[in-house]
Order: sequence, then structure tokens, then C-alpha cells
Amino acid sequence: MRSILMNFSNVFSGVTLVALVHFGSAALAVDYKFTDLGAGSATDINNLGWVVGNVSDGNPFGSSSAFVHDGTNAHALSFDVEWSPGGPLKTVAAFTANGINDRGWITGGAYVGGARIPYLFNPAGSRLLGDLAGMDGIGLSGIGWVVGGTPGTGFVANGVTGTTLGLDPSQPLRSVNDAGVAVGGNGMPIQWSNGTVKALDFSSAATPERGQVFRGTAFGINSKGAIVGWVSFERQPDQSRAFLIAHGQVTILPTFGGPYDMAKDVNALGDVVGRWFSPGSGNHATLYQAGQLIDLNAHTQLPAGWVLTEATAINDLGQIVGQVSTGAGPATHAFLLTPVVTGPPRITRKPIGGTATSGSNFSLDVGVEGSFPMTFRWQREGIDIPGATSAALAITNIQSAQAGDYRVIIHNNDGTTTSDPVKVNVDITSNLQAGLLFGLTLRGNVGSVYRIEYAYRAPQGAPMLWTPLVTVTLAASPTLWIDPDSLNDHGRLYRSVLVQP
Repeated sequence: MRSILMNFSNVFSGVTLVALVHFGSAALAVDYKFTDLGAGSATDINNLGWVVGNVSDGNPFGSSSAFVHDGTNAHALSFDVEWSPGGPLKTVAAFTANGINDRGWITGGAYVGGARIPYLFNPAGSRLLGDLAGMDGIGLSGIGWVVGGTPGTGFVANGVTGTTLGLDPSQPLRSVNDAGVAVGGNGMPIQWSNGTVKALDFSSAATPERGQVFRGTAFGINSKGAIVGWVSFERQPDQSRAFLIAHGQVTILPTFGGPYDMAKDVNALGDVVGRWFSPGSGNHATLYQAGQLIDLNAHTQLPAGWVLTEATAINDLGQIVGQVSTGAGPATHAFLLTPVVTGPPRITRKPIGGTATSGSNFSLDVGVEGSFPMTFRWQREGIDIPGATSAALAITNIQSAQAGDYRVIIHNNDGTTTSDPVKVNVDITSNLQAGLLFGLTLRGNVGSVYRIEYAYRAPQGAPMLWTPLVTVTLAASPTLWIDPDSLNDHGRLYRSVLVQP
């Protein structure tokens, strides 16, 4: 299938302003470059600095309302796709663009034959998720899993194959990471994993003054499993508070006052963006970093009368997108904030190695400052890891073949910096208890992605019901995958499905 981006240059105004940002002693002093992306709203940004969003007033794209900004120009988002399996290619103009990953894949909603259908835009071959008509794609993982829904329904799907992995009849899902964990909610913040939906636990955040959490939504989850969103407490039902769940600990984020706070996204470094509201000040975009809550308006030079009202997404380089109010028509514009620190890359936080249990998830990240744009290459034993090109490296279902020395090479126009190697060990002894464990030996191209599925033996004549268990990216070939749960469950049958060659 053929995919295209229709180029409309000079569509957005491209106003750029710079202000010096002082976050305080616990954070870095940063210059922010403000870029006006034109009428509409920005919904997501990847680690390449590409922004997606939706045009509102004065739509320059005709039938398409979705855009992607590649750091230089804005483009309308349209693509060629089969409207029906095996049918002819037809051009689809995306109505919304809500998520983008580091491969440049995009998800959102498109109108096809009068129906709203979620899609995965992939330059190598786009796909409509036709079984999910009436819904929008909202969140997108690095391997092409799409989550979304409507206010009353939610879904998880493999956008590459078009397979629906899970449906929730009551609430949408909004974000998904490469470990296959999704979050969302409409009444209470929820988490979806391996076909199971559960409410997030906020019991530790309860106090006599505010009581228990009784409603809320989770908006974002990062590569390490940190989750952000908002909640309300039963004794303060007219207020909402932003939250961060990281390493099993719930943090209710600080507030500037006013009844409403919301966290919309969290990057791999744990920086959180969102908004706060008070009747006297209206909505203001916020950043929570190094234990401090920051009003981005206080640190950004804007045209007279403009106010940053909401920050919707932040990438691992600290670039932020969202909405700015102009105070005149069109009233809302999309914006991009880029921290500007001159000079070659300088590592401010080194990667930290460690020991991971076989089959668990493990991550490395690096803090860095320097001139933009900046590129990253993670290596194991001096060899590039396919697809590992951001400030954070997430390893799902780590195996013994992935142990070794890891480092990251960071480059910008002013120079190159390489981190000191750190050792990652993989412990298999904790799984080698008395009994037998089941494993699969996976062979293929390094970087290939497999989905491991399991089922139980079906009665004669009945179909096998296969359930996704985990995705595995080959760091080496062959790779031995072991199911630690098979020690206590000997009835499972397994198969591997190639997701990405």
C-alpha cells in the first residue's frame, strides 16, 4: 500500500520567540524557543520533534483537519489505503491526528464512507481499523499498538496487523507503551494489560481531609510505566488534582491554587506537563520537573495578550506542545516550546546499569543538555541497537542474551558525546526454582518484533482462543524467551507471531 503526506508549506505563521527560563536550584536554567504552529491544537510530539495536531478555525487544508509539523513545515495528513481488504487504494484525509511515535507513525480518526474510523498512518503501508468504526485512535506505541475509543468505549489494537487485542464497553483508553500496558478511564483511572482491566490504586493518597479518590482519568504512561492524569476526592468533589504514579508510589502534584489541575503526559525522564485553572486566571500550561511545579507562562516570552493554556505532550528532549490562547480570532493556536542550550551535548545524568530478572522490563535513560537538534544511538557491546534512538532505552521481557555493556552516543551540530558504558546483568536464577519453565527460541532479524500468545487446549472441534502475552524485540538471534508464570501453569500452549520483520 502507498502512503503520502500532502505538503502545504507556509501554512502556519511560524512566530518564534525566546525567553530565559530559571527553574530554580533543583532544575536547569533553560532557554525556551516559542513557535506558533497556527490555528488549532497540538496533541503529541515524538523524539524527532515532529508534532501532530488538529486545525480549528481557518482550516487551510480543505477536507483534512489533521496536520503534522516536521520542525520546518506543516503538512496536511492524508494517505492511500485499502477501504476494504483486497480492494482498490483510495485516498483518505485524516480528520484528527492524536498520537505519533518515533518512527513517524500516526494515529487518529478519519471519515470513510460516512463512518469515523481509527487509523494507523505508516509510510510503508497505512491501515484503517475498520472493525472499530465510530472510534478515534488516541494513543500509539513505538511498535504500532493503537488505543482509543469514545467517551463510552475503549479499545487496544495492533495497528500493524489490524488485530483488535481488547475492548472495554464502558471507557476509553488514551495511552500505551511498548510493554503493552495502556491507561485511560472515564469514571476512574484504569490500566489495561494482557486483556485485563483494573482500576488504579489511590488508597495511599487518601487523607481524612479529602477522603478517597472517587473519579478521574489517566492520560499518559511512559516507557518505565509511570502514569499521569487527574483525580477528585470524595470530600472535595468540586476539585481535581493532577497525579503521578511512579515506582508504585502515588504523588498528588502540587498546585498553584484554584479548583482544577490536570496532568496530560510524562516523558521517560519523569517530567510531567498539563494545566491548572483558577476562576481569576483561567487555564495555564504547567511543567512538573525535579519536584517543582512551573507555570510555563512565567518563563516564556509571548505576543501581547497570549496565554499558554495547556501543555498536552512532552518528549524525552524536553520539547513541549499544547495550546495557546491569542485573545482574538482564531482564539486557539498550537504551540511548540523547545529548550535551547548552546554547545555540544553535555551529559547531566548518566545512565545507571543494574541487574534485571529474566522476563522483566528494564530501562536506561540519560539526561543531556546542548544545542538542538540532538540525536541518540544506544549500543550494546559497541553495536547499535535497532530503533534505540531516543534519550531512553526500554527493554521489554529482557533475556540473558541482552546482558552486557550499554552506552549511548549523543550528537548535535556542535559535537558528539558518548556516555561511559554501564553493565546490565540478567538474573535467571530467580526463575530456576524446583519445576520446569517453558521457553521459546526465537530466530530472525535483529530488531524484529514478535508477539507471544498463549491458549489452553480447546474441546474437540472448538477454536483455540489465543491471548497476547508479551511482545519481544530481538536484540540477538537466536533469543530464548522464558515464561516465568509457566512454573505454576503447565496447561498453557504457546505460539509466536511476527509483528514487525
